[in-house]
Parts: sequence; C-alpha cells; structure tokens
Amino acid sequence: MAVVDHCTAHPTPDSGTPPGWCWAQQVIDALLALKQVTDTGTLPGPELLATQRRLIVSAALVGVSAQATPDGAVGRRHRALARRIRRRIEDYLRFATDLRVPFDNNPAEVRHEVARDEWIRRREGQQMMLAA
Repeated sequence: MAVVDHCTAHPTPDSGTPPGWCWAQQVIDALLALKQVTDTGTLPGPELLATQRRLIVSAALVGVSAQATPDGAVGRRHRALARRIRRRIEDYLRFATDLRVPFDNNPAEVRHEVARDEWIRRREGQQMMLAA
C-alpha cells in the first residue's frame, strides 16, 4: 500500500528537502510546541522561543518559493500565507511572550461557537417539548 502525502505545500523532490516534508506543517508544529508550554501558564524560555521562531521563519522562507507550492491559485494563496507569516512573525508569537494574549482569539470563531451552542439548546428544547 502506498503512503499518500496530503500536504500540498511541500517542495519538489529535487529541492533537497526530505520526502514528505511540509513547510506549513513545520510552522504548525512550532506554534503548537509553544502553545503546549503556554497552556501550563508559563512562558517559554528564550532558547525555546528562539528555536521555534527560527523553525517558523525558515519554513516560511521555503513556502515563499514557487517550487514549494502548487501551481495556480492555490499556490498563490500558499505563498501569500508564507509571506504574511514572515512579515508578521511577532503577531503570530505574541501569545508566547505575553500570557494575557490567547493562542487563538479569532472573534468569528467565537461567534460561530456561541451561535452553534445556542442552536443546540433551542433544538434540544424543541425536542423536549415534542416528547412531552
């Protein structure tokens, strides 16, 4: 059985990177390593923060190159994300330098979760009324 790589953000085989390596996954792994530390209520040490920052920046540099992304519109979006990560690295890492900043503070996601929970409560209430 062949192993299928689902990451479309990996470099071509002739680029010198290991097979299956994905720049986007490297960014994700580095961010999650920092999140794991901040979830304990402490900030990462300077060495860990510097190491993870280097991993993120180096992955983003690879992601900016045309060889590391698919062709067409998808590739343009991947390269734009990599450029944004490089340009706004301090924003992406703010949660790792200030415990008051949450890892994920996406207001749209919060609104979606609140609306979903409200919909579930209403639906459960309707089902209870129908069962009575």
